[in-house]
Amino acid sequence: MRKKYDSTAAGAVDIRTTYIYFMQRLKSIAISSFDWDGLPHSVRQQNLELSLLRKGRALFYYDDILERYLAMRCICNGPFNVYDEPVRRRAYANNGYQYEASDNDSVLIWDNYLHEDVWPTISMFAKRLTNIEITKDINLRAQKTPIMILCDDRQRLTMENLFLKIDIGSPVIMGSKNLDLESVKVLNLEAPYLVDKLQDEKVNVLHEAFSFLGVGSMEIVKRERYITSEMQTSQESNVAQRASRLKARQEAAKLINEMYGLNLSVTYSPIGDQIADQMLRDAEREVTEDE
Repeated sequence: MRKKYDSTAAGAVDIRTTYIYFMQRLKSIAISSFDWDGLPHSVRQQNLELSLLRKGRALFYYDDILERYLAMRCICNGPFNVYDEPVRRRAYANNGYQYEASDNDSVLIWDNYLHEDVWPTISMFAKRLTNIEITKDINLRAQKTPIMILCDDRQRLTMENLFLKIDIGSPVIMGSKNLDLESVKVLNLEAPYLVDKLQDEKVNVLHEAFSFLGVGSMEIVKRERYITSEMQTSQESNVAQRASRLKARQEAAKLINEMYGLNLSVTYSPIGDQIADQMLRDAEREVTEDE
């Protein structure tokens, strides 16, 4: 019995793993873009930034039972105050921990001025990048099998053996005189090489994703396809988006300081830029190698 075609054995790309890879890179950038100074020891910056990334908000409060400050994920309910923020808030954790608070004894920290989480958009960019990588792999595989052989089933094994000899570089190929070459047809698939164009598109999507997160620097791109005005416009877009996320955190820090007498401050961290720039350098290097 002839074995069925096994796409895994044939080297099919792993879509899920590729998507996870890009999500991890983008998440690392998003949660590494800001530095909080003056946080109480009981508040973990990583957990705070992950809450902002996934839910678009986090709740800062003092737990009078645990006797410590916390910044946690939260569920918000109305009514709303004059700033259109929910009055009732409930912090929670995966271990079952919950804490009820209000706008009088807690501060909502928002990820950006829109008060929306960026998770769906990051996922969208990861899916686009995954689609490009998958298409690149498929296109590369198409270069490996540029022809299709049509023959009678009785000659299938003979043709497989003949092309096996070609594949191993045999200097002489012996064929039976009974071989019916007239019934054999060769179709040239002529798959175009698109990896260089797909890599260009990957760079464009990375720029768009980094602009959305407010990270990265166009100065690292040396390619002629970018003119000075385009680079300046892109950089201005990055700075504007960065300001939206930074100021939302700074305003929350100010409110926390006023409510609890703390001395919190938030600044932009270059780590996000460094990770983003390295991804762009790697992508640009692949484009240059393909040209």
